[in-house]
Amino acid sequence: MKIRSLAVLVFLMFGFAAAKAAPSDIAPPQKRAVTVETAEHLAKLATDDLTAPADIRNPFNAASEGRIEVVLNRPASDKELLAILADQLKPTGVMGREDALVLLLKGQKGVKVGDRLTLSFDGTPYTVELIEVTRTNFSLRFNQAEIIRPIK
Repeated sequence: MKIRSLAVLVFLMFGFAAAKAAPSDIAPPQKRAVTVETAEHLAKLATDDLTAPADIRNPFNAASEGRIEVVLNRPASDKELLAILADQLKPTGVMGREDALVLLLKGQKGVKVGDRLTLSFDGTPYTVELIEVTRTNFSLRFNQAEIIRPIK
């Protein structure tokens, strides 16, 4: 009997301690009132001052009319894009034997024939492939376009 009473007493002590120690993640209503009032005020200001020109299309309403202008700064062909990307490379020289030349780029390790480089234009990354290296020139490929640039 004493053991049961002791077990019940221990169980009750731990049960009350666990229930008491569990804090709530939600602040009491008095503390939240200021935050709620500020949020309501800011939400009202945001919707009252909201005006948009009539010719802008609402992207959330399929039936809305309006103009959409898409301006692409991308060159017309892969060859033009490859020329722009190739101008970003500033090779400092070559290293190796005639049958295994490595193109040296500033700030990078040597690039071998067949290696791919990631270059960006207007924030879009493009992958070009180094297809040939000679003592005076290097060649790049992007899709089907190829270009030869001198090593200065």
